[in-house]
Amino acid sequence: MESVAHGEILTRYILDSNNIRTSDSSVKKGAFKPNEGEISVYRISGLTDETIWKIGHEIASNRNKTLKARADFKASIVFGNNTFVFPKEPPKHHAIIIACIENYIYNDKLAIDLDRDAKLQFEKK
Repeated sequence: MESVAHGEILTRYILDSNNIRTSDSSVKKGAFKPNEGEISVYRISGLTDETIWKIGHEIASNRNKTLKARADFKASIVFGNNTFVFPKEPPKHHAIIIACIENYIYNDKLAIDLDRDAKLQFEKK
């Protein structure tokens, strides 16, 4: 499996409307809170918009939730915070963000940077 490049675009699917800041339609840092030390993301560089949304709907359906939006960002943001992105398939295109061992617990700076730089996308119907 090919490693994640700094220039790749990643997305975090938003399944909870509490992670969307309605005042400016941006993503809240809580959307990037790790689950068991990992943040689940998807590698979307080169994928069509239709495919990206299809993946998100499959994830939401598997969790009995509704896809609210997605937060797209460059992998370079992650690498710049003493954290790393590793491919973790299946499912296809899946990757995880993990902090270095000494920073393994929730990396608040990373969440703030992702909150600031991620572009919130809503599906066009």
